Amino acid sequence: MSLSITFPCDSVIDSQERLYLLNGRTIDLTDTTVKVSISRYDMTKKVTTVQSGELCFKRVQNLYVDDKYEEAIVSGTFDIRYVKDGKKTWLSDGRFDFGITNKLF
Repeated sequence: MSLSITFPCDSVIDSQERLYLLNGRTIDLTDTTVKVSISRYDMTKKVTTVQSGELCFKRVQNLYVDDKYEEAIVSGTFDIRYVKDGKKTWLSDGRFDFGITNKLF
């Protein structure tokens, strides 16, 4: 299963160097401008009713190896309660850590 969250950003993040703007930011998943999708078994369904939830960017930091920049590490947590197919579902205590290189921009 994969969780996809799309949210508007009040600042332009058009390069790896600007990812720090997410550091310490919390996204309210009940905001109507936030889009949440769940993928399972190659089927994607948009979650239409988010009852509560947060996406928290705990830390954004640069990773250097031998004094050479490699990537930005983005770490955080998430929690969401939603209704899908008439059933209440809760994903709690989720966390993520991933690396982003300049190749993505």
